[in-house]
Amino acid sequence: MIVRKKENWFRMLFVWHGSVLPALLPRLSLLFALSLVVAYFHGIIFSFKIPLNTAPLTLFGFVLALFLGFRNNVSYDRYWEGRKLWGSLLNVSRSLTRQALTLGSPAATQIAVAEFVSLQSAFLYALKHQLRNTDGHDDLQSRLVPEQFEVVYAS
Repeated sequence: MIVRKKENWFRMLFVWHGSVLPALLPRLSLLFALSLVVAYFHGIIFSFKIPLNTAPLTLFGFVLALFLGFRNNVSYDRYWEGRKLWGSLLNVSRSLTRQALTLGSPAATQIAVAEFVSLQSAFLYALKHQLRNTDGHDDLQSRLVPEQFEVVYAS
C-alpha cells in the first residue's frame, strides 16, 4: 500500500506513482481515437447512419459504476482485514512478551527472557519487511546477536 502525506485534492489528480492511470492510458487513447472518428463522420460509416442516442451510454455507465463500487468495497475490505490481522498479531505479541517477563520460572534467567523478547521483536520486523518488500537489514541487526542475525538474514 502506498501511504502519502495529505495533499490538496487538485494535486492528487496529477499523482502518477501508484495510480491506475498508466495501465488505463492505452485504453483511454483508443477510446478517444474512436470517439474522434465517430464525431468526424457524424455517425455515418460506409453510408450507414448509426444512431447515437444516450440509452446505451446510460446503461453502460450504470453497470460501470456498479462494478467499480463493488471493486472499491472489496479493496477496502482487504485493506481493513490486513489491518485487523496485523493489529491482532501485535496485541498477541505484546501479551506474550508480558507473560514471558512476568510469569517466567525462577530458573529462567533474565538473559534467556531478553533473548526471547528480542527474537519475537525481530520476527515482527522481519514479517513487516517481507510484506512491504523492503530490506530489513538494519532493523534485524539491531535486534539480534550476530550469530542469530547471520542465520535469519541468510534465510
